[in-house]
Amino acid sequence: MVKIILNHNYNDDKSVKLFFDHQLSNPERLGLDLNEVYSWLDVSPPYVDFSAVHETEDGGLTARVDAQYPLGLENGPMVSSETGRHVAILLSALLGKVRQPSKKEYYLVTAAELTRLSGADASSQSTALNVSAQLSVQEKRSAKGFGYTWDDDGNAIHRLDCTFSIISEGVFKRIFSKENFERRSYSTNPYDQLPAIDNVLVSDHELTATYGPLGDFGCLGHFDSVPASPLSVVLFAVCRACGRFALHVDGRPNKSFSITHAIVGTGTLPLGDKQLEITISEPRHIEGDIYKFWCVASAEGEMACTVDMTVTITDFHAKS
Repeated sequence: MVKIILNHNYNDDKSVKLFFDHQLSNPERLGLDLNEVYSWLDVSPPYVDFSAVHETEDGGLTARVDAQYPLGLENGPMVSSETGRHVAILLSALLGKVRQPSKKEYYLVTAAELTRLSGADASSQSTALNVSAQLSVQEKRSAKGFGYTWDDDGNAIHRLDCTFSIISEGVFKRIFSKENFERRSYSTNPYDQLPAIDNVLVSDHELTATYGPLGDFGCLGHFDSVPASPLSVVLFAVCRACGRFALHVDGRPNKSFSITHAIVGTGTLPLGDKQLEITISEPRHIEGDIYKFWCVASAEGEMACTVDMTVTITDFHAKS
């Protein structure tokens, strides 16, 4: 077992901001060639969307990203599911960089915890953010790490903690397979135009909806060998449905919402030709404008993910 010891404790907003200020202002940070970064990954553009990647003094990575997923009524500057996408990809890149495997490996998220930090500014209109990645534990077949998103003023917005399963190419092909799949080139980016949830049915106790199918185009870059629905897109649909249900339960449908905490467990990601079924249930009023829900996304009876999600209703109206 290899354990990577963290040099920083980022448990309070002040230390987070000091770290980010240093990373933004340090002129000695070495920029990495993006083609080299892509070589560490099992996903590719356009799903990977870094405009710059740098190494940090403590062995981590930072990158620059632009928001793509539509906000709808979720508070920005970036929706929580897209935050998870960028941080998890950067963590995967760091894992590939550290491991330098002799044979192809895949790094699949098996659990994640996303926290909206108190320093977040929901009214920020910036669409460009910084993300960081730091490994905490690396073992033979699993790894853990965390990362943040923050704006150019050093305000931390989200923290993501991730657990990865490290699998061989052979195991990956047994989990995901599609006969006669050939990756095609497209002139547009599917992640700029995600579809809306469909077939929404709402009661006081439950919301159900469907999403997709995404098709091969909607899974572009995830993965190169097979079109599996990206976890972040699955979670985008779940967050959309949960936010809508939260506004319904709260009785103020014209407000907006923030995903303030989410604990994610994963199953098997469906291929792009399968439709997702989403169920949001067990609404619990915690206090004030805060609610909790249990969320499940599945395809043809097989669980894709579960989310224990906390939603806060806000007055700020996000822009789509």
